[in-house]
Formats: sequence, C-alpha cells, structure tokens
Amino acid sequence: SQHLPIGIIADLTAPALLFAQTIGRIGDIVNGEHCAKATDLFIGFIWTHANSAANGCANGVGISVQPVIAYEMLWNMFALFIIWNLRGRIKPDGMLFMLYLALYSVGRFAVTFAREDKIWGLGMQEAHYIAILIICLTIPLLLFKARWISNDAAAAILESESQEPRPEIGTRAERRRQGRGN
Repeated sequence: SQHLPIGIIADLTAPALLFAQTIGRIGDIVNGEHCAKATDLFIGFIWTHANSAANGCANGVGISVQPVIAYEMLWNMFALFIIWNLRGRIKPDGMLFMLYLALYSVGRFAVTFAREDKIWGLGMQEAHYIAILIICLTIPLLLFKARWISNDAAAAILESESQEPRPEIGTRAERRRQGRGN
C-alpha cells in the first residue's frame, strides 16, 4: 500500500480551514445563528427579522448583542496570518496543523465567554471544555516535538523541492514495456 503523507496534507489544510471557517461565518451573521450576550457597544449586532435564528436566543431579535461571529472571524484571520507566515518554518510535518488547532482553540475559548450557550459547569460552556482539551493536547506536542527552521533554511528547502526534476512518465504502452523489462 502507498503511504500518504498525512502530516503534509494536514499542514496544507490548516490555512484553508481558517479561511473557509471565516467565510462560513458570513452566513452566521446573515441568519443570526449564534446566541450572544447583550451589549451597549456600538459594534453590537441587532437582528430584526422575526424568522431569524436569533429569535430562539434569550437576547434575540431587536436586542444589541456581542458580535461574537465577527470576533471569531477576526481571530481566524489573525491565526491565518500566523499560520501562513510559518509555512515551511515548523517541522516535522503536521506541526503547522497542531498550531492551527491550538490557535483556533485559544480564540474559541475567549470568544465563548461572550456567547450565550448552556453552562456546563464552573461558569463554562461546552466549547470551553473542548478548547481546553485541545489546548492540553496540542501545546505539549508543539513544545516537545516542533522544531523551528530559520527563514534561510526554509527558503533553501522550498527552492530545492521546486527544482527537483520530474520523471518522464511516458505513454501507457511505454510504461507497460518498462514493467516487462523490454
């Protein structure tokens, strides 16, 4: 069986996930899906449509609430900036994805204090506990396994990978002949 480079694939998905999550949050703004605590801040969101998903929140339609969706979007863009700038500079493969998980969890932990979800215990919501679990798994892994590579070394690695000659594959008939030793 062919071994897939899981760490490389995971590292490639990290920036894409942050970008996609940010874009997906635009729909949450439109439909008022996330319940949040009331606010007097000028940046508060107010949903006005009676059929908005915000209608099911304690602070629902017509009440200014914390813009938790915007907070998460901003955090994701900040995390994307960090992840994007560390591409190729953190090894072994898979550590960039671990950093994504850690950064996302830190942001989600903070933002969840402004949300209005069911309290599970100790004043914290489900997302708090999940974030704590992910942080407890990823931070030690990053501390003990991740290696930082200098900008020069990362550039040299990327350059050498891009200059490797690609083998000629040939036609189907040529590949068959090579397989038979002709």
